[in-house]
Amino acid sequence: MNGKGINMTQCKRIWVCVDGRHCCQRNPKKVLEALQQAVIRQGVKDRVEVLGGGCLGMCGNGPNALVMIGRSRIGYSHLCPSDAEAIVSAHANGDKPVERLRLKRK
Repeated sequence: MNGKGINMTQCKRIWVCVDGRHCCQRNPKKVLEALQQAVIRQGVKDRVEVLGGGCLGMCGNGPNALVMIGRSRIGYSHLCPSDAEAIVSAHANGDKPVERLRLKRK
């Protein structure tokens, strides 16, 4: 457990780019705040941690988030605050990605 009462071996982390040059122009902090509030509303603080950070390397697709589940990564792009509930629910309850929001790789 970390200092926040989160079991780190079972925790899913959602990283939101809030410092990247391109993402900052699209107000990613609102997405970050919406994800944090969704975690609280859904009562899954023991399973999901939401963090803001630097560039995730998906510039031009932001706001972006990266869900880390063990060694697996799921990228989400073009996010809006209204997407937060679906993302948190999907990963707190079985890791079924929200396909409509997934980063499209070329």
